[in-house]
Amino acid sequence: MRSLSLVVLVTACSNAANPTPDAPMGVVDASTIDAGPPLGVLVVNEVAPGETPDWFEIVNVTSVAVPLDEYCYVDLAEDFAKCKAFPSMSLAPGAHFAQDVDDLISGFKLASDEAIWIYRIADHRLSDGLDWDDGVAPAGSTFARLPDTTGAFQTTAMPTKGTVNLAVDPTAPLKILVINEVAAGDDPDWIEIVNVTSSPVQLDAFAYVDTANDFVAMKPFPTMTLAPGAYYVQDVSTVISGFSLGSDEDVWIYRIADQRLSDGVDWPAGASPAGSSYARSPDKTGAFATDATPTRNAANN
Repeated sequence: MRSLSLVVLVTACSNAANPTPDAPMGVVDASTIDAGPPLGVLVVNEVAPGETPDWFEIVNVTSVAVPLDEYCYVDLAEDFAKCKAFPSMSLAPGAHFAQDVDDLISGFKLASDEAIWIYRIADHRLSDGLDWDDGVAPAGSTFARLPDTTGAFQTTAMPTKGTVNLAVDPTAPLKILVINEVAAGDDPDWIEIVNVTSSPVQLDAFAYVDTANDFVAMKPFPTMTLAPGAYYVQDVSTVISGFSLGSDEDVWIYRIADQRLSDGVDWPAGASPAGSSYARSPDKTGAFATDATPTRNAANN
């Protein structure tokens, strides 16, 4: 047993004096380290690679403020030499931040088929990243999380740079009551509206006016319920409405409670001469055009 122990000891000492080159002592192969899942401290929320400059939006999804300059962004995964630090500022919990990206600001631009990665500078840990395909964010659109912060990415025609992502534009017309026909050359003038929804609409919850956003001058419709698909004609004169319709005019319908636009139309001089109207064709959904045979309170030609 003593001689065996001596052999083992000599062998160990020999290896210590002459370590093998393929197993250096104290060195660990970095490729075997599990970096773990993304930190998820700053998450990519929206990208706009078709703008000038390009930009992307991040959100602090934690419950504490984050020093933004402790993180950097880059368009090539793990290119830490190229990774550009965010500006020196604190990003509050839940806050959004939009970073412009171009050659001057970042040293690179975002392409239509591209990626963006966020790393913590101190340890090169990934916080979040996104790789998108060509065509998902054309000019005027973005590729954004819906719901905001947590949802899957999808193309949206409503960029929300630096703010919460929205599936529906809150400023878009409601399209509950739509203007279907106007007769600005009659006496009195008149407008025809249609309830294009599948539910009855309380007409007096809406008002009409000839100047956009003039909520003081707008005139409520009469108290009545308009059935789904039903038409209603409103005569317009200074006595009835406080204004009349000119040859080069417009008319707008708003929901009174929140002053949200439902629909509107602006027509040029001569579009609605006496004996004619300016009407949608096809009825309810089409573009407006001059119609020589008005269809008051009925489907347009």
